[in-house]
Amino acid sequence: MKKQALLWTALGVLLISIIGHLLVSVKTANSTATLTIEILSTPPQTHQLNIELYDTQAPLTVKNFIDYAESGFYNDTIFHRIMEGFMMQGGGFSQTLELRIPKKAIKNEANNGLTNTKGTLAMARTGYPHSATSQFFINFADNTHLNHRNETNAGYGYTVFAKIISNPETEAFLETIEKAEVQRMGQHQHVPVIPIIIRNVTIQKGKITL
Repeated sequence: MKKQALLWTALGVLLISIIGHLLVSVKTANSTATLTIEILSTPPQTHQLNIELYDTQAPLTVKNFIDYAESGFYNDTIFHRIMEGFMMQGGGFSQTLELRIPKKAIKNEANNGLTNTKGTLAMARTGYPHSATSQFFINFADNTHLNHRNETNAGYGYTVFAKIISNPETEAFLETIEKAEVQRMGQHQHVPVIPIIIRNVTIQKGKITL
């Protein structure tokens, strides 16, 4: 009887261990999004950027992005700042550089363990850490200086919340954008001469990643 009890106890411990390992190994459901971008060149170039949203690591930021996308806020906004070797920023201005009025700012989640590597999306903000609203940027390089270091204004970093699902066509399209001719327009520097427009952002919820 004692041997049987010990055997059942051992099997129970093993089963709990296996279940625990599986729960740790499987990521929670993630959402994805599609950014339809058009370069008003001759002829126009249109491409869809598919991105994975990090719901688990940056829940507040992802919800904020989804809310803006589903409300149509991003439709026909531009990437108003292109810096080769650094990043492209958009999500706040019309083609005539009129600022769209955003919602209130959100909490900075840059201490979530994600880093500003090439192809990731992060929230743009002012010098105050918790000031991000609608604008975001796509990293053209591994911008380690934008990562979270500490909770001071200088060290808080920029919240990474998504990453582009890369393929050769997408990489070529982004390279075209990165090398776009830019100009100064009023108080704005690095504005593309040929507008680069976010036509729309669509969300697909409940994608599972293992």
